[in-house]
Amino acid sequence: MNELLKSILVLAIISGIINSLLMQGTIKKYVNYFIGLIMVLVLLSPLFKVLSSFDSIKEYINDFFHSIRTEEILEDSNALIVNTSEKRVCEGIKEMIVSKFGFDQRDVYVELECDKSDISSIKITGVNVILTNKASWSDTDRVKEFLDKSVGCKINVTRR
Repeated sequence: MNELLKSILVLAIISGIINSLLMQGTIKKYVNYFIGLIMVLVLLSPLFKVLSSFDSIKEYINDFFHSIRTEEILEDSNALIVNTSEKRVCEGIKEMIVSKFGFDQRDVYVELECDKSDISSIKITGVNVILTNKASWSDTDRVKEFLDKSVGCKINVTRR
């Protein structure tokens, strides 16, 4: 604001000097018109600064929303990686059981219990195996013993 007052004061002094030097006539009218335009521009300069700051505000808002979208994408991709990994581990354990005991693929269901508190090192805390149909007739203790040796975490084998 201090700069604005200095600019107006300097412009007024220059305008006064020019007006006193010029004689009456058409040139003085054009010079006064030109000085008036410059005065309007000087008075509007704070408005120009405010309007130009809207671009930086808009840029800040865009950066903010971009960072939010980036975090959402990272969270979604982390969830996708975890879910895909869980699915593949379940499929691997199911294949081990099916090939070892000769069960039908449709008779064995595997679910994992995981500690997902640290996304960089997800820990399998338990494996739940559900045997259905013909597979449910087999000895669940044998399946549990086999998985205890292979997997190395808490194993729960049930029948349905």
